[in-house]
Amino acid sequence: MKAVLQPFTPLLLRWSGKGDLKTLTKAEPAALTLPMETLSLYSGFYINEVLARVLENQTAYPELFQHYLRCITELATQKQIEPILRTFEFHTLKALGYGVDFTHCAATGCQLIRK
Repeated sequence: MKAVLQPFTPLLLRWSGKGDLKTLTKAEPAALTLPMETLSLYSGFYINEVLARVLENQTAYPELFQHYLRCITELATQKQIEPILRTFEFHTLKALGYGVDFTHCAATGCQLIRK
């Protein structure tokens, strides 16, 4: 099972147990491992760390997971890292209920007018 448990490899997992402590009983790759190097690799670890710290355990976030997969794929294939990370952070904040509203003033609540 060790060979399957690699960073940035989508997995199908099966586990057993009650409460917070579970035992992993099966792991199968759902797709190929995405090759990442240097800055992309560190950026991927960064988004994993953000998610580990802000998401509630045992709660599904299917829409956020789709954004995560897109972000990991883009990190593996594109050179521009920062826009990928900012987009992911934006979607993460939105999924947690802290989305930024760019159409209204935060201080007054008035609608902003484009010029």
